[in-house]
Amino acid sequence: MDNAIMLFTILISYLAIAGTFALFPYVSRRTVIFGVSVPEDVYRDPRVKSLRGTYRNGVLIAGAVFVAAQALLYYLGGLTEDAQAIWLSVLIAVNLCVNGAVYLRAYNGMKRLKEAEGWNKNAPQLVTVDTGFRRKKSMVSPLYFVSHLVLIAGTLIVSLTRYDSLPAMIPTTYDTAGNVVGWMEKSYKAILIMPGIELFMTLIMLFAYYMIAKSRQQIDPANREASLRRNMVFRRRWSAFTVYGGLLMAAVFALVQLTILGILDQGVTLILSLALPVVIIAAVIALAVTTGQSGSRVKAGAGEYPPAKKAAVREDDSNWKYGVWYYNPDDPSLFVEKRVGIGWTMNWARPLAWVIIAGILALVAGSLVLSFSLGK
Repeated sequence: MDNAIMLFTILISYLAIAGTFALFPYVSRRTVIFGVSVPEDVYRDPRVKSLRGTYRNGVLIAGAVFVAAQALLYYLGGLTEDAQAIWLSVLIAVNLCVNGAVYLRAYNGMKRLKEAEGWNKNAPQLVTVDTGFRRKKSMVSPLYFVSHLVLIAGTLIVSLTRYDSLPAMIPTTYDTAGNVVGWMEKSYKAILIMPGIELFMTLIMLFAYYMIAKSRQQIDPANREASLRRNMVFRRRWSAFTVYGGLLMAAVFALVQLTILGILDQGVTLILSLALPVVIIAAVIALAVTTGQSGSRVKAGAGEYPPAKKAAVREDDSNWKYGVWYYNPDDPSLFVEKRVGIGWTMNWARPLAWVIIAGILALVAGSLVLSFSLGK
């Protein structure tokens, strides 16, 4: 049982890291390759295809080495569970650094190709804005987040109802065989940790929802109407994920709380706690592959107006550091779509972006300190 669970954990780590990185050049907009803006027809250039293949193979090989190293450390034996967790964290960090290096190589290669070919150099630079965009229904209703509040309230009510029947020392951590390896002194603060994490997850997903809703429009001047429809589908699907994916993430901690309270068997919780992340990862991959960044993989017609075939999306490579970090003091937008992979990022030239990230880090640090102090 232990071997199967460890192997499953390793494979999930591989899928989450290697799979995500390997998909980046295939789900990004075709007008942006490895963070560099280019004409759409460049996507099929043999040299660009070679860059994508080299990048993909590098990421997958690095991931395979990561899996082999982690499996070897585990099967050699002699390591405690804490030591295994530390080694897993170290290997993940190393793998991320290697993936970053593979990406930088592809990014620099793409920049050299663009400079050599003069892509976008003489093309008209246009910015297209739909003034009625905010009034269109591109997001699921935020009222669906009420389901999160119901889950949190239910966890709280059950916890408080069971409080008097709990032992003086509450089991909080189990090994893969179902044995208790961690305890916490009974207190109201102790039983509020999991509902607190559920609330934190909900706030993170609400922030992601707000980021999607308020992000800058991304419309291709070369195909305005189709691009607009794709972008609306993109926003709607991912706003739905913030609701339902976030609910599944919060449900994992609700299950752990039910185990701590002695309501749910630890074996059932273990299976569900492994299954739910798989469902979430599968949903992310499915959304990425079927939707693409900015809806680039969504089928849409040409629209009423003929496409402006010679138009190019605004040339702003200089505002994107390594194609990843957006820094533009002249852009009032706080949230923008990423150039690499799927999702949104912030304009780091806006002071509020740093306030937001500092607040998130402070919340995470505070949660860790509280958990550590209660676990003494």
